[in-house]
Amino acid sequence: MREAWNLFFSPNASVKDKTAAVENGAQYELMIEVWAKAPKAAALRVRIDDVAFTSDLDATVRYTLFSHGRQVGPAGPGKSVRQNSTWKLSFKTVCSLTRYGKDVPQVAVC
Repeated sequence: MREAWNLFFSPNASVKDKTAAVENGAQYELMIEVWAKAPKAAALRVRIDDVAFTSDLDATVRYTLFSHGRQVGPAGPGKSVRQNSTWKLSFKTVCSLTRYGKDVPQVAVC
């Protein structure tokens, strides 16, 4: 699970890799691509503070975001889901992160 979160926030990960780290990510690739290329979003790094498994397929993730070594925004609860035997960031969590990217198109389900 931490691997998916770290991959999503990695400056070295490709859009394809970031998309693969998100629940149903292929459906939302354009949104993820624009977010990943936005300078403010691209500077974000994540620290996973706590994980609480709510079922075999869901977990609540308490995380803190940093930009250039400084904490940004409030620490957030997010979600991870297990999809095809792989833990991923929940799509709703990714939706909540779009505020960190300028002109990131949110899909209607956000």
